[in-house]
Amino acid sequence: MSLPIYNFLEQGNLPIEALIEELENYPIQKAPIVIRLNEEEYLETIKEIENFYWEHEYDLKIPYPTYYIVEGIKDLQKNIFPSKESLPKFYKINQRSPGPMEAEVLTKISILQDKIINAIRKDGLQKVSLPMIRHKTLYEITKETAFYESLIELEEESHGKKE
Repeated sequence: MSLPIYNFLEQGNLPIEALIEELENYPIQKAPIVIRLNEEEYLETIKEIENFYWEHEYDLKIPYPTYYIVEGIKDLQKNIFPSKESLPKFYKINQRSPGPMEAEVLTKISILQDKIINAIRKDGLQKVSLPMIRHKTLYEITKETAFYESLIELEEESHGKKE
């Protein structure tokens, strides 16, 4: 397994359909992908790429994200950056051949990565996100109840000390 470093894809003068065809041959979910887009129709292109990911049951963020470079535009929610230098530094690695221990760790990582990809395709993130939302709601309700219970305990302690 190679280290997860950026894989760059240039739109250049390619139409959106040709870019999608090129994306089909890319190692999606094996490493982070950076796509340099034209300024004119970048939102439409991003929507087409998201549709491509949806149709092929890929996730835009797990296990590796897809980033876009559009000059002069920065939108962190959509992973749009204005230049190559402004990309997150986490995947900017000077590539060298790994040592024996590093190679062993990379092998384990690739196995776990395949398990994650299979789990995403098998169960889908919607099955995971629904219980997450329920747990968060339950936490919010119990947090408020616990706060009121602590106030009652403080009140009882303060009245008990005065007597």
